[in-house]
Amino acid sequence: MCSLRSIDFDVGVCSEANGHSTVTFSGNALKVIKNTEPQSPAQQHALEILQALADLINQAVGDALSDMLPVEAILDHKG
Repeated sequence: MCSLRSIDFDVGVCSEANGHSTVTFSGNALKVIKNTEPQSPAQQHALEILQALADLINQAVGDALSDMLPVEAILDHKG
């Protein structure tokens, strides 16, 4: 069981004693990511990346494979 949940923070990391972990997004964070009107092309790109990460991460299961996908995507993005 996680000590900090997404209701405590908009974006959080849930780490369990057994080594499983995942990233959690509050409902408010997901709503803001989805509904924010971008003010620039850079902000549009950032919102698209955040939405893609929120879609990719499995918040319900601290699965190593589903956690590794966002890491790989971020590393690829950073070159």
